[in-house]
Amino acid sequence: MKIAARVSNTVSGHTLEVETDGRMQSIAIAPKTAGRGSSVNGGELLFAALATCFCNDLYREAAKRGLEVHDVKVEVTGTVGESRRARKQYHLPRARGCRRSSRHH
Repeated sequence: MKIAARVSNTVSGHTLEVETDGRMQSIAIAPKTAGRGSSVNGGELLFAALATCFCNDLYREAAKRGLEVHDVKVEVTGTVGESRRARKQYHLPRARGCRRSSRHH
Protein backbone atom coordinates (compact mmCIF):
# COMPACT_ATOMS: atom_id res chain seq x y z
CA MET A 1 0.00 0.00 0.00
CA LYS A 2 1.50 3.33 -1.06
CA ILE A 3 0.40 6.31 1.05
CA ALA A 4 1.19 10.01 0.57
CA ALA A 5 0.14 13.32 2.12
CA ARG A 6 0.63 16.74 0.54
CA VAL A 7 0.24 20.13 2.16
CA SER A 8 0.27 23.41 0.28
CA ASN A 9 0.04 26.75 2.05
CA THR A 10 0.00 30.05 0.20
CA VAL A 11 -1.27 33.57 0.78
CA SER A 12 -4.59 32.52 -0.74
CA GLY A 13 -5.22 29.31 1.22
CA HIS A 14 -4.27 25.98 2.73
CA THR A 15 -4.81 22.58 1.13
CA LEU A 16 -4.25 19.04 2.37
CA GLU A 17 -4.43 16.03 0.08
CA VAL A 18 -3.97 12.39 1.05
CA GLU A 19 -3.50 9.47 -1.31
CA THR A 20 -3.57 5.69 -0.95
CA ASP A 21 -2.74 3.50 -3.93
CA GLY A 22 -3.61 6.26 -6.39
CA ARG A 23 -6.92 7.27 -4.75
CA MET A 24 -6.57 10.94 -3.81
CA GLN A 25 -8.81 12.85 -1.40
CA SER A 26 -8.80 16.42 -0.16
CA ILE A 27 -9.27 17.20 3.51
CA ALA A 28 -10.62 20.65 4.34
CA ILE A 29 -8.50 22.45 6.91
CA ALA A 30 -8.71 26.21 7.14
CA PRO A 31 -5.60 28.35 7.12
CA LYS A 32 -4.63 30.23 10.27
CA THR A 33 -6.71 33.33 10.80
CA ALA A 34 -3.55 35.36 11.38
CA GLY A 35 -0.23 34.55 9.80
CA ARG A 36 0.67 31.60 7.63
CA GLY A 37 0.12 27.88 8.06
CA SER A 38 -2.69 25.56 9.06
CA SER A 39 -5.33 26.28 11.71
CA VAL A 40 -4.78 22.69 12.89
CA ASN A 41 -1.40 21.76 14.37
CA GLY A 42 0.58 18.60 13.73
CA GLY A 43 -0.19 17.12 17.14
CA GLU A 44 -3.92 17.44 16.50
CA LEU A 45 -3.51 15.78 13.10
CA LEU A 46 -1.42 12.99 14.65
CA PHE A 47 -4.05 12.30 17.29
CA ALA A 48 -6.78 12.43 14.61
CA ALA A 49 -4.80 9.84 12.63
CA LEU A 50 -4.54 7.57 15.69
CA ALA A 51 -8.27 7.86 16.39
CA THR A 52 -9.17 7.22 12.73
CA CYS A 53 -6.87 4.20 12.55
CA PHE A 54 -8.38 2.67 15.68
CA CYS A 55 -11.93 3.31 14.42
CA ASN A 56 -11.27 1.74 11.03
CA ASP A 57 -9.47 -1.23 12.60
CA LEU A 58 -12.39 -1.83 14.96
CA TYR A 59 -14.90 -1.98 12.08
CA ARG A 60 -12.60 -4.22 10.00
CA GLU A 61 -11.87 -6.69 12.79
CA ALA A 62 -15.51 -6.80 13.92
CA ALA A 63 -16.61 -7.62 10.35
CA LYS A 64 -14.09 -10.48 10.20
CA ARG A 65 -15.73 -11.96 13.29
CA GLY A 66 -19.29 -11.45 12.12
CA LEU A 67 -19.96 -8.65 14.57
CA GLU A 68 -22.02 -5.64 13.59
CA VAL A 69 -20.79 -2.37 15.11
CA HIS A 70 -23.37 0.40 15.00
CA ASP A 71 -21.18 3.32 15.96
CA VAL A 72 -17.75 4.09 17.32
CA LYS A 73 -16.46 7.08 19.25
CA VAL A 74 -12.73 7.40 19.79
CA GLU A 75 -10.96 10.06 21.82
CA VAL A 76 -7.20 10.35 21.88
CA THR A 77 -5.79 12.87 24.33
CA GLY A 78 -2.33 13.63 25.50
CA THR A 79 0.06 16.18 26.86
CA VAL A 80 2.82 17.11 24.47
CA GLY A 81 5.89 19.24 24.92
CA GLU A 82 5.67 19.99 28.63
CA SER A 83 8.58 17.80 29.69
CA ARG A 84 10.42 14.62 28.85
CA ARG A 85 8.17 12.88 31.34
CA ALA A 86 4.92 14.22 29.92
CA ARG A 87 2.11 11.80 30.57
CA LYS A 88 0.10 10.62 27.63
CA GLN A 89 -3.42 9.36 28.08
CA TYR A 90 -5.30 7.46 25.44
CA HIS A 91 -9.02 7.01 25.90
CA LEU A 92 -10.24 4.21 23.70
CA PRO A 93 -13.86 3.43 22.88
CA ARG A 94 -16.14 0.89 24.36
CA ALA A 95 -17.98 -0.85 21.58
CA ARG A 96 -21.66 -0.59 22.35
CA GLY A 97 -24.47 -2.21 20.47
CA CYS A 98 -22.30 -4.96 18.99
CA ARG A 99 -24.10 -8.10 18.00
CA ARG A 100 -23.39 -11.03 15.77
CA SER A 101 -24.64 -10.33 12.27
CA SER A 102 -27.10 -12.89 10.90
CA ARG A 103 -25.33 -12.91 7.52
CA HIS A 104 -22.17 -14.42 9.06
CA HIS A 105 -23.67 -17.41 10.89
